[in-house]
Amino acid sequence: MITAAVVAVLLLLGMQAHAAPLSATSALSQLRQLRDSSPDRVISLDDAQFAKFGRSVGREFSLIVFLTAHQMSERPQLKLGDLRKEFGYAAQALLAGPDPDAAFFAEMVFEDSPKVFHALGANQVPFIFRVDPAFKVSMQSMVIPKTDRMNIDTVRAKYPWTAEVIVEFFSTPRAGRQQLQFGQVDRPSFLKSPWFPYVAAGAVAGAIGLVYLLWRTIARHPAFWAVGAVGVFWFSVSGGMYNIIRGMPLFLKDKQGKMQLFTGSRSGQLGAEGFIVGSGYVLFSLSVALLTHGMPHVKNSVIRGSLSYILVALAGFLAVQIWQVYTSKTGYKVSSYLLDADF
Repeated sequence: MITAAVVAVLLLLGMQAHAAPLSATSALSQLRQLRDSSPDRVISLDDAQFAKFGRSVGREFSLIVFLTAHQMSERPQLKLGDLRKEFGYAAQALLAGPDPDAAFFAEMVFEDSPKVFHALGANQVPFIFRVDPAFKVSMQSMVIPKTDRMNIDTVRAKYPWTAEVIVEFFSTPRAGRQQLQFGQVDRPSFLKSPWFPYVAAGAVAGAIGLVYLLWRTIARHPAFWAVGAVGVFWFSVSGGMYNIIRGMPLFLKDKQGKMQLFTGSRSGQLGAEGFIVGSGYVLFSLSVALLTHGMPHVKNSVIRGSLSYILVALAGFLAVQIWQVYTSKTGYKVSSYLLDADF
């Protein structure tokens, strides 16, 4: 009888201890350990951990959470991998600030944390939100203010958002919200490597040697400059500078996911469209040049005649194709003044 009573008391005390909320000091200590063990300082949380840290007594820190899903990570158009990397850079920028414990960056996956997704009503990713110290965490329903929620509807910056965009969004002063101070976003770069000066010096020395070698051999041959001139001509007639200045993509994809090289619009062109038409100009010009300057040097009359007919047919075919593209872009029609004239 006494033994049963003692066991019941111990079980009750254990349940009360388990249900007791975590103190802010203990929460900070555990979060620091989790953050230090993460390579990019982003903590992985599940439903239970989120509730435990979010409901800690006297919480004075924020939680900035990145929501993702394994089933969505396979979609390349979402670029969740790139966004997740930028999220890690933002987390490291907070550590470089004056108060690194003011917030903790965390990641939650739908497959491991469905309750949080349902409580937030998060039915799409990307979704990044902040739990301010004054916000009451509930696993039943949570309404995150727009000022603390990053998704397609609340962020106007180009997607995928960079670490600078994330830092600016959560560091902007808001009424009644904890102020976060971030440090400089530090991106890994080979330029910061101690090997960079040696590699740069070797590259410069190699480039000088290559230029000298070319000048002593190939650069003195007329064919080298002829190929260079053709390359410049191809780049110019392809609209290369237009593509660079306007930032035109090489190609687009339609609703079925098929590659689209030509646009129906008359106000612009894609990169591939310009290069294809430019290549047509180059081939047409080379055909005419070979016909007028190369064929007279062929001594065999049969070969000279056959090649001449081939070059004429190729030039004619290219001229028709180029003109069709030109008329589709401008709306002009072919008009033969000789055939249409009245005699």
